[in-house]
Amino acid sequence: MRKHWRLIVLAGLAVGTGLMFAYCTGVIRPPRRMFHDNFGPVGFEVVSDWKPNPPLADAHGQWLWVDMTDNILAVHATGTAESGRSKAMHGGRDWAKFRFGSAWDDERDNQYVTIPRQPDTLFVILPDGRWKGFALDTDQAAQFYRRGAEDGMPDVLGGARALLVADERAKFEEFLAGYVPPQPPGRDKE
Repeated sequence: MRKHWRLIVLAGLAVGTGLMFAYCTGVIRPPRRMFHDNFGPVGFEVVSDWKPNPPLADAHGQWLWVDMTDNILAVHATGTAESGRSKAMHGGRDWAKFRFGSAWDDERDNQYVTIPRQPDTLFVILPDGRWKGFALDTDQAAQFYRRGAEDGMPDVLGGARALLVADERAKFEEFLAGYVPPQPPGRDKE
């Protein structure tokens, strides 16, 4: 009887070690979070994990996030031309939270808006927390993001507008009625 227990314990240790090795090397991966397309070591960590895609930002405080696997774009109009964002986005399996308010991690401005995982969608998030999704064609998100990363993007919302078909563009314009992007620092208001 004692020999059987010893075999069971050794088998359990072997299986546990094998699973831990498979997880650490990336053979077994945790579920992919929204806006995280690459898997590998994050920073100086030994264990691999899903890495968030870096956002693109324009001088008007409009940030562009991409989920290439699900063909999702999120334009986060922050309402401020500040150049940094503290804890700007947190992606989950079925949702993503975007921080609005000031750019820095201040508890009084620590407000978030949550959007669902919905493939083939352009989400626009306004500074007051309102958001809306618009239909995208296949592979538009990755193409738009890569073009912006290569060439720069002076106006994220303006570029995103051009992706939409006529019906969706009309809904887009209606949703943005009244929103005025902030002017970049050092630029006179026109």
